[in-house]
Amino acid sequence: MINKKVFVITVIILSVVIILQTVIIVTPRFVMQKVTTPEAAILIAKAAIVRRYGEEEIYEKEFYAVIEGTRPNYWYVLALPPHLDNQPHVLVRKSDGKVLMRWKNYNFWGMVNSWFPL
Repeated sequence: MINKKVFVITVIILSVVIILQTVIIVTPRFVMQKVTTPEAAILIAKAAIVRRYGEEEIYEKEFYAVIEGTRPNYWYVLALPPHLDNQPHVLVRKSDGKVLMRWKNYNFWGMVNSWFPL
């Protein structure tokens, strides 16, 4: 018969191992880093545009990033030169690189201008 002490110690050790494995599996594989340069913001914005709309939307377009006055915690990424046709505008949060995207559509009915997260 197994000693009661040995049984309790085994159960405690196995419980700790199970808890540690659960914590390792549940934690995210990567931690988002701060976006400190406009080049990094442009890369993130291009990836978001390609993911949402396809590669043809960034083909032969040059992008630039500025810190928007009304939202100083975001990089505001625009295509250069500005056109009066469909144009992607992307906000990239500085703290973790999260993306908010908007598509400006100038047409007969006016401008469609709504932000949506990606």
